[in-house]
Amino acid sequence: MQKKMWLEIGCFLAILLAVTPAGAEKSLSPAELVAVTGEVEILRAGTETWQPASSGQKVESGDRVRTAGDASAGVQLGDGSSIQIEPGSEFSLQTVLRDSATGDVEYVFGFTKGKVTAQVNPITENSVFKIQTPVTTINIPRGAVDPTLPIAFNPDGSMTVTSTEGPFELTGEGDISYTATLETGETALLEYNAETGELRITSVNGTFEVVGPDGKTYVLNTGDTIVLTKGAATFIPLGGPLEDPPPGGSIFEP
Repeated sequence: MQKKMWLEIGCFLAILLAVTPAGAEKSLSPAELVAVTGEVEILRAGTETWQPASSGQKVESGDRVRTAGDASAGVQLGDGSSIQIEPGSEFSLQTVLRDSATGDVEYVFGFTKGKVTAQVNPITENSVFKIQTPVTTINIPRGAVDPTLPIAFNPDGSMTVTSTEGPFELTGEGDISYTATLETGETALLEYNAETGELRITSVNGTFEVVGPDGKTYVLNTGDTIVLTKGAATFIPLGGPLEDPPPGGSIFEP
């Protein structure tokens, strides 16, 4: 009788393992603050009071970190990736998950002020790594190897994003949906006007493509700008307005 009972339990466990989804082991993956210098504070998820932060302190989904004008801190993630938070910045960890069996991660961060530099370990095919800002969402594409990118808000509210190593994507959703793909050494300047709803993307350095809200592809060389509005895009080359469409299939819409 006892032997039969153990046999039934064994069969049940085998069936349970067979139907368990591959991603079932994905769980919270606490990050850790490192190299904390100066006045750095943390706001825990669900609380309203900022508390002093220190090196070695764990940070999890929903936590926010801010640095004073002469302070800085690093966030070490479970997969070996890291975020360097520069002086005068505010950064949040929205989702921090990692599958211990496959190494897949789901990292979603928020960035609203200052400057950060992301150093990202190779991204697996089923992983997500993105930084959301009021201006754009920065995605590390799957399969990217060791990308490094500084992201900074400028004093006028615009934002500069550079890839010092590896590719990344800038994306928008809703009325102004777009995708811009940048490679190593390329820099984009983004300027959003909340009153008009316009987003200007300028190539500060390099040549990259932008798929606009109209579904068309625009090629930006250094100094070129594209102005994105609801369902439309206007290409402005270096030097002023364009009379004829640019080469390479890019289209100017007045």
